[in-house]
Order: sequence, then structure tokens, then C-alpha cells
Amino acid sequence: MIAKLIVGEPPEALNEAEEITLTVPVVLPEMTEIRKLAFTLHAKGKPYEAELGGWPVSYDPGSPEPPIDSKLTFTPALFFIGVWPIWYISFTWEYGQDAEPNVLVGDEYVVPDTRHETLAVSARTQRFNNGL
Repeated sequence: MIAKLIVGEPPEALNEAEEITLTVPVVLPEMTEIRKLAFTLHAKGKPYEAELGGWPVSYDPGSPEPPIDSKLTFTPALFFIGVWPIWYISFTWEYGQDAEPNVLVGDEYVVPDTRHETLAVSARTQRFNNGL
């Protein structure tokens, strides 16, 4: 999925005349792809660090030891993809290894998709026909 992310405040020189929001286009993995990777890693039960579509991915299988200052009786397995706070998704197996995980999606910096598909295709076709 191609999305746009808000990346920060504009420099003062750009902001003097009008309010400007800086955004950049990025490719975000599809949720089905993320979920498949999370469950595959969870089934293997081994620590993992890599990338998916350029985004950092980690998996920690948890442990039978409880986390510090927690009421949990074990440390749950955790899958995480993305860069907090820009965009991220985590799966946490808080109710046990065989239970469904809690899923947290941090997408407050992802701009809602407002493009019209017909216009997007027409623009692409026009650029192609013009040799661009």
C-alpha cells in the first residue's frame, strides 16, 4: 500500500506565508503480509530482527519470567514492525502463546487515502503516453 506520512514541522522560512504540512510518499506493507510474518515467526518461537519493505521488524518469543513491575506472570511474545511514532504495528501474545494476540496499530501520522483511483490511473497513463 502506498501512503503518505507526516514527517515534521516545516522550516520557518516555508511557514511564514501560510501553514504547510510536510508529507512524503512511502510504501507500507499490507496487513495480510504483516500478519502472516508475525504468525510464522511466532510459530518458530525464535528471536528475529530484519526488514520488511524497508521497515524494521523484530520478534521476541517472550519468556516464562514475569516483566518487572507487572501483574503478568510471564513475558509475552512480541512482534513489532515500523518506526515509532511514525508508523508501527505490534502483536503481543499477552493471554498466552496459543491465544490470539493483541494488535496495536500506530498510524496517526499516515495521511488518509483521498486520491480518486480513476484520476490516478489517468495521470499515470498520460505520463506514459507523453514519454515520461
